[in-house]
Amino acid sequence: MREKKVSVILLSMGGPDTISAIRPFLFNLFRDRDIIPIPGGPVVQTLFAYVVSGIRARKVRPLYEQIGGGSPIASITEAQARKLELFLNEEGPCRFTTHVGMRYWYPFVKHAVSEVREEKPDLLVALSLYPHYSRTTTGSSLRELKRCLERWKVDVPLRVVREYPDHPGYIASLREKILPLVKESSPERTAIVFSAHGLPKGLIAAGDPYLSQVETTVKRVMDDFPGFPWYLSFQSRLGRDWLEPDTEEVIRLARRSEFEKVVLVPVSFVCDHIETLYEVDIYYRQVAEEEGLEFARAG
Repeated sequence: MREKKVSVILLSMGGPDTISAIRPFLFNLFRDRDIIPIPGGPVVQTLFAYVVSGIRARKVRPLYEQIGGGSPIASITEAQARKLELFLNEEGPCRFTTHVGMRYWYPFVKHAVSEVREEKPDLLVALSLYPHYSRTTTGSSLRELKRCLERWKVDVPLRVVREYPDHPGYIASLREKILPLVKESSPERTAIVFSAHGLPKGLIAAGDPYLSQVETTVKRVMDDFPGFPWYLSFQSRLGRDWLEPDTEEVIRLARRSEFEKVVLVPVSFVCDHIETLYEVDIYYRQVAEEEGLEFARAG
């Protein structure tokens, strides 16, 4: 009997791996109408993306320079894919292969689909690396995946791992990162701050489940840390009408509330990139130090 073949595509955002890739990465991101739908259709959207990516690239270039000149998200995700492939082939009766499909930079979703087409699998599994579903993240990646499957005429059964906000393995991984940072601390002096990527409030009001899923994750994690005060905050906010409170504001609030230590938990990320390596490790650490707070990052 022929061994069943299963291809797995890990879906994520991607990131510029060099300084020269920053603007084209941002152009691809701002051209995505699932994130910022500009009135006027694709032509106006493309013009918007061209202008804004140029402005934004000049602003964020120094930040990427501070973390080594590019995002490591692609290399980390490739390593995750290889480890997952080894694990699946040890545990299961099928023959698994894994692929990486990034939404806005190499390797793109289309590259993963091209590889899958050559493999001719019996089943394709799309695994979102966003633990919490949003139409702007997982939703956009899945729509791109389906477009590529149609374009490349890949006719194979598709199963989707869309979200996992309360999966025991995901919750356990967060708890394991937090535990060593608080086991010698007292609840009276330590605040746990969960920092998730921001989204527009209007998106949540329209029914996007992202916020409720993040809240579910935080509550499940905190079941193991009774007595510790905690906050949920949001980073990478691009406007006043985005989810609140801002992570910087919460860190400063912790000091006014007479805490002595902040444990920051990046809750909606599964690997390091600009938002953990710069925003958390550099910027928020500086904010905490300015406030006289001891700072620790989980993960």
